[in-house]
Amino acid sequence: MVQGAASGGVASSGTFGQLGMETAKMGELDAQAMRNNALKQAWGYQTAASSDEYAGNLGARGGWFNAMGGLLTGGVRSYQAYRMAGGN
Repeated sequence: MVQGAASGGVASSGTFGQLGMETAKMGELDAQAMRNNALKQAWGYQTAASSDEYAGNLGARGGWFNAMGGLLTGGVRSYQAYRMAGGN
């Protein structure tokens, strides 16, 4: 483009003008692609965070149920030992 201007061409008309317009269009397409990729990446992070939160909640519930099961099992075994030892 600089060579064209140096040889007497007008930068805003003809081939030089079209070249400038094409460059601007390509720049805008690149910017749109970057914005789109950033949005997709952010969506992926949000989806992963939701999945991790759900898995954490399930893990917490599983731990609670295991604890309750342990208490119930311990109570039953204590009662059985009491009965075997001659308790009423």
